[in-house]
Parts: sequence; structure tokens; C-alpha cells
Amino acid sequence: SPAAAAAEAEDVKHNKYCHFCQHVKVKKASSMLACENAECSRRFCEHCLQAHLQDPHVDAVRSGGGGRWECPICRKACCCSMPVCPRAHRHCKAYRYRQRRA
Repeated sequence: SPAAAAAEAEDVKHNKYCHFCQHVKVKKASSMLACENAECSRRFCEHCLQAHLQDPHVDAVRSGGGGRWECPICRKACCCSMPVCPRAHRHCKAYRYRQRRA
């Protein structure tokens, strides 16, 4: 069907890894949220969004009332989108790597 083909094309556009933890959620692909910004191809797993980033948008999107979901990087809320993250939490893998290389 055209709708299934469009969904598959959209799925291929996005990375298969969670940006935050760099794991692939094979068994629970539905637990991954793909950014709806046309310029972005990132995904985040729900666990990282809720446990590490405390993203308030996850529950709204999953319940169907959240509208368009843009990832924390596009919203400038992820550690790697800022020079220094002031929050005391587990930082994304890209940020931790950048800090080790500095």
C-alpha cells in the first residue's frame, strides 16, 4: 500500500541507533522515536528520553496528543547541542566522547 511504502521510506531515512546510548533496539523497535524534523535523521529510545533527559514530550507523543516530535538536538536540549552541559545527569555518548577528546 502507498501508506506502508511511505512509512518504510521514512524508517530507512532515520538512523537505527539511539543517539543517546548508541544501542539498536531490535526487539522493541516501537520504543524508538524518530525526529520529525525533515532535516534530521536521529532516533532516541524512550528509555534514554525518559531516564536521562526527562523529556516531557515523550508521553504526549505516545498518547497521540503531542503533535510533531522533534528530538532533543533539534530543540537544543541534548548535551551535544551545547558547548558545556550544566546539568548533572548522564550525558549522551557524543558529548562524553567530545569531553574525553578535549
